[in-house]
Amino acid sequence: MQSDEAEYCLQMAGMVCLKNMQLDDAQLYFQRGRMDPRALLYLYPSHAEYVGPLLVPFAHIAMAPPLRQLFYEIGNVESLASPDLQTVDLLEQYLEFCRTQMLNTNEPYAPDAVPVIDTALARVYADSMRHAKFSALVQGPNSVVGDIACAYLESAHRYYDCSLVYMAQGDVRAGLDVWRRMLEGKVSDERFGGMAEYLEYILGDLGDDAGQWLTDEYYWLVRHDVEASRHILACLSDDKVAELDADRVVGDMQATGAQREFIERLIAANHTRAPHFTTILLTAYVADAAQCTDAESGFQGAQARDLGLTFRSYVASAGPSSRARLVEMLGAQRTVFDAPTVLACIEDAGNLGVERAMVLARLGRRDEAVEALVEAGDYAEAEMLLLRPMARESLAKLAKQGASDQATDVARLLHLFVSVADDDMAARLVSRLLDTYSEHIDISAIEELPEHWVLGAVEPFVRHKLRDLAQSERASSLERSVANAHQHNVKMQCAGDLISHGPVVLGVAQTCGVCRKLLGSSAFVYEPQTKQVKHISCA
Repeated sequence: MQSDEAEYCLQMAGMVCLKNMQLDDAQLYFQRGRMDPRALLYLYPSHAEYVGPLLVPFAHIAMAPPLRQLFYEIGNVESLASPDLQTVDLLEQYLEFCRTQMLNTNEPYAPDAVPVIDTALARVYADSMRHAKFSALVQGPNSVVGDIACAYLESAHRYYDCSLVYMAQGDVRAGLDVWRRMLEGKVSDERFGGMAEYLEYILGDLGDDAGQWLTDEYYWLVRHDVEASRHILACLSDDKVAELDADRVVGDMQATGAQREFIERLIAANHTRAPHFTTILLTAYVADAAQCTDAESGFQGAQARDLGLTFRSYVASAGPSSRARLVEMLGAQRTVFDAPTVLACIEDAGNLGVERAMVLARLGRRDEAVEALVEAGDYAEAEMLLLRPMARESLAKLAKQGASDQATDVARLLHLFVSVADDDMAARLVSRLLDTYSEHIDISAIEELPEHWVLGAVEPFVRHKLRDLAQSERASSLERSVANAHQHNVKMQCAGDLISHGPVVLGVAQTCGVCRKLLGSSAFVYEPQTKQVKHISCA
């Protein structure tokens, strides 16, 4: 360790070199003489003022009077330099040297110099655009005083650097506030990566702490950039979505695709306001579906090949669309909404017969729903609703339905199918219905069919019914023969018993073999094996 005298000489030499603008030599002497960095900062008045609250008064910094006199003589080193000479480089390099010494040796400078060095370096790096050094300083272990650094960076319009200081020191909310101001255009900084960097930080760099910020950031993004807000919505848990102020979000979004996506998340998260917003979403889907009815023509062609095809199955297989989503939601038991409101909206549209029937079924108006389905051409759905209510996909499960008579329901559907305008389709439907539910249909039902229909439409049914009648007649004849034979056998048995045992004559004092009471005129039973006479009630 060198003596105080040696340090004094080296510091004096450094000051003389500095006075003569021999900056490299001055740097060397300052480092070897361990010049107090706080004293050197006083030669840069703007930097000294910047870290002012951290600096001890110059008069309190220990140094020899001749050395102090040199400081007074130089005053502001920047005023001595030529325009092409960057004296701040001297300050930067010396502060870096001091910082390294403070980290690697046992306090070569006063302990309170540490925050002065780091805070001063933060400004030097920011002013000289040394972005890599600035980031390494503030994001690594440091003693930068955030309030001082951020106040300066804001005033110098170094907004991005300011945000980095806030975030590095744990004040994420303040850092994000700076970013939001830049995204809103209130301030600008070319170093900021814009929405991409913002979303990357929000959705990735926050890690486990993201939950506490995402909701607030989502509210802001909905107002500022609805499309970007979708990225945050996708990362919110169902619990967080369920806690959102849904009215506020929907009001800010207005009618957009993002609004629909948000409402769908509310529904999935079982938000308390889900039924209200489900109604809004369904009316939006109704408006979209009413503008495009291509699905009907495609369905008719597919149905001609497969009478068991429902409209719901067809639109689901056709790919994603507003119509498919509308039908899916209306047919889901878990969907809760204001059915009368949606029904009124569908009826105003005028061309969504299947959807109208689905809401009617949900309201428990089964017969109207069946009629609407037949009118809309969804015959398989009508059959399933009316005749197969327990089927897994039946619309009957959307509301409690009262018990009904199967034969009556079959007759009702038969009547509706006969009334279908397309004769060929009507004949196919009736033929299929007669074949499937023949046990519930009387043969007299064919009287309801149009006279011009060809026999082939009902021939299998008629044959089946005639076969049933013939079998029933044969069964009745056989039953009568069996009954007559049995009656004859009983008579013959009675006659044989009478011949074998003779008549049974009872005396006045004859008693029951079981209860020992007089038989009198009571009905009795005679057992040939035991020759006992008993009351019928005792036998």
